[in-house]
Amino acid sequence: MTLLINKIPWKFSGLILLIAMAIGTPIALRHARKETVEWQFNGPVQTIKYSPQYRPIFTIDRKEYNAFHMIWNVGTKIHIGDTLIKYKGDNRLMLIRRNSKDTIYFNR
Repeated sequence: MTLLINKIPWKFSGLILLIAMAIGTPIALRHARKETVEWQFNGPVQTIKYSPQYRPIFTIDRKEYNAFHMIWNVGTKIHIGDTLIKYKGDNRLMLIRRNSKDTIYFNR
């Protein structure tokens, strides 16, 4: 094995890595988006934090969700007590503010 590695020029190993990333990244993204479509929840936000990309990571019914793969308006913040609703098979996410009946839709 080490003999084979020594025969491959380092230039080609970078190219091989680039090709692997070009193939693997879209596959991983597609899988994560499919997983997001399968989510179903309806309840108040128990915890909320934001990723470095300002995407919300929230907990509903003791289960954590990362909205990285959802279309999100970074100017809209989720607060503890806000209600989030998402149905399985639907890309839309509904946000209802605490003590309000106004609904904000995402992924329309």
